Amino acid sequence: MRYTRITPPCPFHSGTALSRTPAVTPETFATFGDLLKYLRRRAGLTQRELSIAVGYSESLISRLEQNQRAPDEATLAARFVPALQIEHEPEWVARLFELAAPRAEGESERQGDETPPPNNLPIQLTSFIGREKETEHIGQLLSGHRLVTLIGPGGTGKTRLSLQVAALLLRSYPQGVWMVDFAPLFDPSLVPQTVAAILDVRERQGGSTLAALVDSLRERRLLLLLDNCEHLADACAYLIEPLLCACPDLRILATSREAFGIAGEAVFHVPSLAVPDANRPMPIETLVQCEAVRLFVERATAIMPDFIVADDNAPALVDVCRHLDGIPLAIELAAAKVSVLRVEQIAARLNDSFRLLGGGSRAALPRHRTLRATMDWSYDLLGEEEQTLLRRLSVFAGGWTLEAAEAVAGGQSSLIDADVLELLTLLVNKSLVVAERKQGREARYHLLETVRQYAREKLAESDEEDRVRERQYQWFLSVAERADLELMQGGKQEYWLNRLDVELDNVRAALDWSLMTERFEAESRLAASLLMFWLHHGFREGRTWLEAALTRRETLPKALLARTFRAAGRLAARQGDFDAAEKYSEAVQLFVDRAVAALPDFTLTAANAPAVAQVCQRLDGVALAIELAASRVKMLKVEQIAARLDDAFRLLTGGSRTALPCQQTLRATIDWSYSLLSETERKVLRRLSVFAGGWTLEAAESVCGGNGVDERDLLDLLTQLANKSLVMAEREQGADARYSFGTSRITCNWPSRLRPSCINAIRRNGCRVWNWSTTICVLHWVGR
Repeated sequence: MRYTRITPPCPFHSGTALSRTPAVTPETFATFGDLLKYLRRRAGLTQRELSIAVGYSESLISRLEQNQRAPDEATLAARFVPALQIEHEPEWVARLFELAAPRAEGESERQGDETPPPNNLPIQLTSFIGREKETEHIGQLLSGHRLVTLIGPGGTGKTRLSLQVAALLLRSYPQGVWMVDFAPLFDPSLVPQTVAAILDVRERQGGSTLAALVDSLRERRLLLLLDNCEHLADACAYLIEPLLCACPDLRILATSREAFGIAGEAVFHVPSLAVPDANRPMPIETLVQCEAVRLFVERATAIMPDFIVADDNAPALVDVCRHLDGIPLAIELAAAKVSVLRVEQIAARLNDSFRLLGGGSRAALPRHRTLRATMDWSYDLLGEEEQTLLRRLSVFAGGWTLEAAEAVAGGQSSLIDADVLELLTLLVNKSLVVAERKQGREARYHLLETVRQYAREKLAESDEEDRVRERQYQWFLSVAERADLELMQGGKQEYWLNRLDVELDNVRAALDWSLMTERFEAESRLAASLLMFWLHHGFREGRTWLEAALTRRETLPKALLARTFRAAGRLAARQGDFDAAEKYSEAVQLFVDRAVAALPDFTLTAANAPAVAQVCQRLDGVALAIELAASRVKMLKVEQIAARLDDAFRLLTGGSRTALPCQQTLRATIDWSYSLLSETERKVLRRLSVFAGGWTLEAAESVCGGNGVDERDLLDLLTQLANKSLVMAEREQGADARYSFGTSRITCNWPSRLRPSCINAIRRNGCRVWNWSTTICVLHWVGR
């Protein structure tokens, strides 16, 4: 098995440690610089990261590794040993001190020029992973803007990123870099006093704290880092604006979950760490360079030093990082579980992330010790209406548009549609909803998975979950029915197929909800309305949803059951599963029964037989060959089709809105289809129309005989009529007449009774399932 041990290779070996190398001991190194370089790499640190951790410049670290100087013993013990993570390895500590000793004497005096400006930045106990581009970009923003606000949801590492930027810019501010953490403060009136205490600014008698701060900072060039401002946003804004107006050399870097809205403010949305692409497998040595994976591995090895990424746990590690959206806090909490759980077990338990991801560092803020505490903090800062909208938005599985949000989350209790836009904007500004905008496309929104899980829990605790999910179902049913209509008409096909593809996760959520709550009629209606999409997207998935509804067919209205059978039959035929297509032939009888029962005197002429067959092509979609092969052809007396066509069509379709194009096509093709018939064909059909009930081929021959029309002639004429219906279908249906179907079901019982020309015609046209289905429909309807 290939494996990657998550420590940097020794300086004498290039590449990732995929093979065993000679043991490296402290005595392997003869100089301080080589040993420092090895220990730095083993700890996963760049020169820049080590320089920040120990308070040196990056250039000084480079000189140390070139053996140009060495720190004194006190500095080594206080800064380098913790940063290099060798506190518990006395042999490495001793060797580091030993190699530094020859240069230690007098070295501290030569470091005067490297003394950093005054600051209160905490020394970081863990390395900073990735985000090089973000760090550089924020530095550039600070060079052009005097207020830069880092915003993002809880746990995305805003504080850590701001500290990294501040440390890198330390020497750009001679009067210092000062951090003010507002997390413990809850009284807005104390914001100025808290900043003044950090900067050692004292109030003058009779003056305000703000005035004292302005006087103190007016001539100073410094960077003020204001951390965790979200719960004191207004108070911070009231402080920041006058300071920036009065102090030209002051720069402020702030972290919050929403922007302050101050003129001149530059806002930087802190992204999650990059996660690996689940659809693009990569070598392990590449995988471990991904930011989210690097963070997980580093934190895991700190707890379990022999932790490795191998072929067996790499897929689960990818799942963990992706499921947690690359949120650093969540990944660190997950990595802390490797001492008791395998990575695969961690991944399997992430559906209940808030139960799993607890027990963080005792030194962390209370709201950063568990993922739930982080989300509780964010949720509690929202207004009641914002909380309501966030809960309702959790039903969306694959993102949503503004229109969908208004339809699903608005129009209920305290929220009206007009409120949704404003509240959605607030949630975006507070980093709880992510907005995606692409050129020329409607904006879409989504929740990070951890936020969605939390909001879904809150929705389940409320009394409105069923109402919201019902509205979600109704919305996506309306989308599916509109798409079905457009796809059948042939207009905007690419748009509607793409739209349904984008909304597929939401459609699945609505279907799942229907099944879980035993709303089988609702599930069947939505699944059947998506037939045209399933035909383009996936036969198997469509059949699965339709067959789930058919398991409880007794609960479905007759018309809906017929639609469901039709859809399942079409998908089965597309897959070549003709046995299943036969099973669904019940749909044909359902349609016929409705028409016959409601219109016993309804008449159908030979002229409209091909057109009715076309309706069957779209509406029944099952194996009609069963009736034909059994030689049980029946006839329905036919007259006055035009006057009753609309009513008949409505009865045949169960009133489906999406059948409108079929109705229009049917009316338009009546006159045209009649012209396709020869005089002999018309005579045969007129004579057959005397039958009000069933008839056999022998009975048909007795009625049609006498003019040289024997049984073989009759079959030949019916086949010719079928072929003409195929011509009509090709002209009218275009792309819908492309699919294959075997001819054995049609010819198996009559091989000796059909003329060669008839068999050849069937074989020529039988390669198109729905064209051939149209052929059968003609025979079926004309002979009903």
